Order: sequence, then structure tokens, then C-alpha cells
Amino acid sequence: MKKSFLLFCLCLSISLVAQKERPKIGLALSGGGAKGIAHIGVLRVLEDAGIRPDYITGTSIGSIMGGLYAIGYSVEDMERIAIELDWAYYFNDELKRTDLPIEERFNSDRYQLKLGIEDGAIQLPKGFIQGQKICLLLSQLTFPVHGVYDFDKFKIPFRCVATDAENGKPVVLKSGSLAKAMRASMSLPSVFEPMELDGRLLIDGGVVRNLPVIEAIDMGADIVIAVDITSPLYDKEGLASLVQVLEQTSSYKLTESVALQKQLADVVISPNIDGIGTLDFDRGEDLLVLGQEAAKAMLPEILSLINHGDKLHTENVEIPKSCMVCNVQLSGVEGKRKNAIANLMQMRSTKEYSIEVIEKRIKQLFGSQFFRDAYYELTEGEEGYDLKIDAALKSGEYLQLSANYDSDLKAALLMNATLRNRGLSGSKIWADFKLSENPMLAAYYQVYTTSQPNFGVHIGGKLNHYPVDFYNEKGVVEESTKQFHYDLRMDLFTSFNNSSLLKIGIGLEQFSQRQAVFESDSEAVRQSQSVSYLSFLRDTYDRQQFPREGSYLSITSKVAIAGRLTYPTDLVERGTLNRFDKHARLQFSKLFPLGERLAIEWYNDAGGVLFKNKEEAYNHLQLFYLGRSIPEEYSYVEFVGLDYMELPVSSYWFSGVRLRAEVKENIYGSLLFNYGQYKAKAYDRIIEGLFEAIPEQDGNILGAGLELGFVSPLGPGRLSAEYNLKESRVNFALHLGYLF
Repeated sequence: MKKSFLLFCLCLSISLVAQKERPKIGLALSGGGAKGIAHIGVLRVLEDAGIRPDYITGTSIGSIMGGLYAIGYSVEDMERIAIELDWAYYFNDELKRTDLPIEERFNSDRYQLKLGIEDGAIQLPKGFIQGQKICLLLSQLTFPVHGVYDFDKFKIPFRCVATDAENGKPVVLKSGSLAKAMRASMSLPSVFEPMELDGRLLIDGGVVRNLPVIEAIDMGADIVIAVDITSPLYDKEGLASLVQVLEQTSSYKLTESVALQKQLADVVISPNIDGIGTLDFDRGEDLLVLGQEAAKAMLPEILSLINHGDKLHTENVEIPKSCMVCNVQLSGVEGKRKNAIANLMQMRSTKEYSIEVIEKRIKQLFGSQFFRDAYYELTEGEEGYDLKIDAALKSGEYLQLSANYDSDLKAALLMNATLRNRGLSGSKIWADFKLSENPMLAAYYQVYTTSQPNFGVHIGGKLNHYPVDFYNEKGVVEESTKQFHYDLRMDLFTSFNNSSLLKIGIGLEQFSQRQAVFESDSEAVRQSQSVSYLSFLRDTYDRQQFPREGSYLSITSKVAIAGRLTYPTDLVERGTLNRFDKHARLQFSKLFPLGERLAIEWYNDAGGVLFKNKEEAYNHLQLFYLGRSIPEEYSYVEFVGLDYMELPVSSYWFSGVRLRAEVKENIYGSLLFNYGQYKAKAYDRIIEGLFEAIPEQDGNILGAGLELGFVSPLGPGRLSAEYNLKESRVNFALHLGYLF
């Protein structure tokens, strides 16, 4: 018995000594953008060798890779994320049009430059990317530790490093939301907006501590394995451009800091990442291999320093596709904004929601333009999950600019001011001014609820100016003049969801034709009328130009309540227009994907004008014009094969198909064909100051075309060659930039 007791004590003491002698391992992962995928390759080799760190620290991309591993992600999980994730999608703030409220969708795909307005002053952006989609990604990836705010309670204790933008000192993040900590650590200056966290404005930790070795030591590590993917300084031959010189001058402090941290590390693994850039996420598989190769080369040195076990196996992290949401909690906003979030989210307690739906609802917050970012957490309770949303506000006020060129409307510069919550809560003031030889001024004030379905009031006006061409029977322009369209409207509207909008309203409008903006003496004809109108819109296209999915339906009708038509040239007032003259148009199109890069778009259009008094002659201001469309002028209809305003009609219908191929990323080629019929009632027009009676005509129209186009950060572009199959005529059109 005595011997057994002594043997037990001896074994216990040996075990305690062995445990005491086992060194604590720290793993420090540096920043470096896409090159951080190499960290996963290093983790693969360490796991295979039975080496598990006791502490992990990370900076920038290292904070993401290190953080995921610390909360239980397996190497397999991380490899899958690195290869399959569409990194380019998350590194911009562009939302799908379908994530925008339909009443805001008009302003998307319109402006090239957006400057925020804060407290009445224009604010230059603090970074090119606000990171709205990044915060949703990080919220989803950190699901395993939602509700865990002490980083020491992760499966592996963790720290990440950011930089205080105010004083340039490192900030070690060890508690709070892991998603927010990662976002702060990766806030690369000028690329991502700084992250405001706990009263401090934080930027990328790589500015002062790109390789956080000292933080691992401070956590208690006896041995630190450092993985460095920092790009070296350029040599003299490498400094070949202004960009490289600027990059070099901003890298001296970073390089010096990394060198000091390397001296503190026991082992430094440096993957050979020459020739791979910060944004080369498409090189993921190469980077995994490079990480493994570098770790294997240093493995003997690592094994000489530490005890290790058998090959490690970790369980894969499971993020549920859906969950029962029992309670929704909102933070970061108060009062009416809190109610606005609840209305926009439209989420009820004790209901099953998919993660995809939750994130789509949060994107709708971003689409409202009132929220800078929003993080979410799902914490498990007895009967389901509590959904916590932490949102940060922004003013939603902007000064916006855009430029374009159109072969028919010529070059233009567009300036816009958008203000919110002026006068009434939930209101929006919007004003556009187009500087061009065909100028335009438009403004409106609207206020609407944030509920679904929502309700609102819209009051606005427009002064538009565009060229008018008169053709002879051979399709040659006989005379050109200018048309002015003045429009003042008030309507009530409701949107049932993000894709459908119903409007009903009244308005005053005037059409006139004259040669110059300020020369009323040159006026040839003027029509003034009061109208009532009704319109319905359903738009699910993912983008306005070259959509990849969705459909479009627009129904518009207008009834003239009273009006007057005047021809000042003969000093004869032609009388009062009949009441209840009607104008209507229907548009429908749908996209049918045929593969990843091929699609068919089927489009249809029909419209007509109907006078109550059938004996009255039509005038050309009432007609539809087939040929090219004019933005925001619904009487001007795009028909492939006809030139600008070539065919005035009183009624028409046509159907067409567009076969479009994406020949290269964001570069498109299309074949188009459309067929239809039209009727043109007899009407009067003025040519060279004289009345000309145009007889009634009808017939078929047939056209085909070839179109080349592209989508770029500055907007889309289109070059088309069109052929009128009936008249054997060719015309060309070019448009560069957004439509306005």
C-alpha cells in the first residue's frame, strides 16, 4: 500500500513537471490583404504536425484568419471560404437594385461621384468603401461566438490589433463584438472607412503593428510562431511609378515595426508571395500551397522547440441556414429611427427566418440611405434565437455628379442635391440640374412611411428640353427644332414591397416647340393641359443596364382634364382641347438566363392616344415617337431599326428579343430583333413656319440590330448599329455613361 502511494506521487510529480515544462505557443498572423490566405496553408501544416497554438493574435486579414480559427473553424472550413467566397462582391458597397426601396431605385445607376453632406457641409469620404457588405459577412462568419464578448473564452484565446487614428498608437482588441473587432483591424486607410468603436476611431492595425508578436507574448506565450506576409520594400528598379513611390514612402514605418516584431518571435514563417498583390484573391489556391511550403520548411525548427502530439482533427463549424427568431432587439439608434428599422426589417417574433432573408432585410436598411452599417448577432435561447441588430446612422444627404454623352442628346453634366428629414420626418428633397445644350431641371419633395406596404406623398416639377427632328418619307431629316416639357405634379403612392409601386395623382403640363430656350418669339406651337394619371411599376431587374436577372412591368395612363392648344405663328388660337382625351402605355420585359454568360431578354411595348372627339385632328405634341427613348419622357419609345423620333404614331405595339452574351467580364455583345404594327392618325405640324397636314397611315415595322456594350465604375456604354428591314436603312447610336 505504501509502495503504491509512493508510485502514485512519483507519477503525479512527473506529470506536473511535464505540464509545467510544456511551453505555451503563440501564433501571430500578419496583415497583407489577399496574401493572408497563405495563413490557412500554415495552419494546415501545424495541424498535421499536432501543433495547436494556445494563443492567437492577428492584424488586418490576419485578424480574420486568426479569429475564425480561434472560434473553432477547421482548416477545411477556412480553405472553402477562401476559395469559394466572392471577395470582389464584398469589397464594394454596391447593393443590388432589388435591395433598394423602389422609390429610391431611380437614383441608383445614375451618378458617378457621391459626396456626403454632414451638418450642412460637404464631407469628402474617409474611405472608398464603407464596408456595409463586409459587416454582414463578418456577422455571419462569427456566428459561433454571437453573444460571447470575452475573447479569452474562445476555443483559443484571441487578440487583434487596430490603430487609433487620433494618436497613431496600437489598440489591442480583446472583448466586445468579434465582427466589429475584425472590421476595425482591417480598416486600411483610404480604402475602408475607419471604424468607430468604444469612442475611438480605428484604422488598420498594420499601420503600427502589422505583425502582432508582442501581443502574443503579453498573453502568456512562451514560444511565438510568427507568419509574415508583409510585402518587402521596392528596390531602386522597382520604383518605376508615382504609385510605387507613394506606396514606398508610406511603408517605412510598417517595415521597421515588422522587423522589430520578427526579432521577438522564436520562429518566423515567410511565404514566398512575390508577384501576388493585396487584392489577388483569385490566387487563393496558389496562396494555400505557398503557405504550406513555407511552414514545412520551418517545421523542423518548430518541432525542436516544442512538444507535439498526433495529427489534430477539428470539427467543422455549422452555421444554420435558418433559425427560429423569438425576439428582435435593436441598438445604436433611438426613437423614430428605431421604429424605422423595425418597419424596414418587417420581422415578427417566433417565426422561422433563413440567414439569407435576415441579411436581405438588413441590406434594405442600407438601401434606405439612412444607415452606415449594421451588425447582427443570433444568440440561442430556450425556444429559439434572439436577433440583435446594432446599426449606425448616417445623414443620407449627398451632393452627386455625373457626366455622359449621347449621339442624339449630346454631352451633359448632371448635378444633384439630396436632402432628408427637412420639414417632416421621413421626407426627402431631391434636385437635378443637367448642364447641356439640352438642359433639364427637376426637383421634388416627398415624404413616406417606412412600413410595408408604405404610403407617401410626392410633389415635384420638371423642365426638360430636347431636340425634335421632322423626317420626310425617305427617312431624311427635313427640319429640327427644340421641344420644352414643363411638368408639375402631386401624387399619392404606395409600394407593396421593394419591387412594386402604385401612383395616382394630378398635374399640370405644357409642351412647346421653339428654336431656343429664352426666345419665346420663335415659339411655333404650345399645348397646356391639366391631367390626372395612374401608374403601376414592378421592377425586379438587378441593374438598369445589362441586367442579369429579373423582369420589368410598367403600366401608365393619363387623362387630360382640360387644356389648350395654340399656334402663335398664324395668330389663331386653335381652341380648347377636349376633356378626357386619353394617353396610355404598357411595357413588359423579362430576362431568361441561358447559362452563366448568355441570356435572352424578351421585351414588349404598346401605347396609344385616344381623343374623346374622334373628329378632332391630332397634334404632334400628343403623339408617341418610335425610334430612341429619352430618359423620363415616356412618349419617346425605343424601337430597334428606327432613328431618333423617326416615326410619330397615335398607337403602336411591338415585341422583340435581345440575345446577349458576356464575351468578357462586364463586356457584352447583343443581337436584337423586333417586330410591330402602328397607326398614325392624321395630324398637323409646322415646317418652316407653315402648317403641314400629315395624312393617316398605318403599317408594320421590322428592325434588327447589333449592340456592343460594357459596364464600368464610371457607368455603362453602348454602341449600336441598327437596320430597318422594311425601308432598308441603317442608323447608328452611341451612349457613354449613365442615362439621364
